Amino acid sequence: MSIRMRTRAGYVTAISAYAPTLLASVEDKDEFNQQLSDLLSSIPAGHDIALLGDFNARIGAYADSWTSVIGRFGVGKINENEQGLLELCL
Repeated sequence: MSIRMRTRAGYVTAISAYAPTLLASVEDKDEFNQQLSDLLSSIPAGHDIALLGDFNARIGAYADSWTSVIGRFGVGKINENEQGLLELCL
């Protein structure tokens, strides 16, 4: 689900998504990632994006590898959905 809003500060697109679980097929995960990527690509440059949802991904505590994406807020160990989510956000 997505909604584009005009605010005093400019346009903001809020996206709410629920990703396939770890048990989903690779094809389902790839399709989800492609649809989300296509949606993000359709947002005009200069518009803010709020990406919210359950991505069934644990990004872990290895922030040094992804400093422009997650900062230092990850905890625990990564899972197999992590790579796709971090690449999408990058």
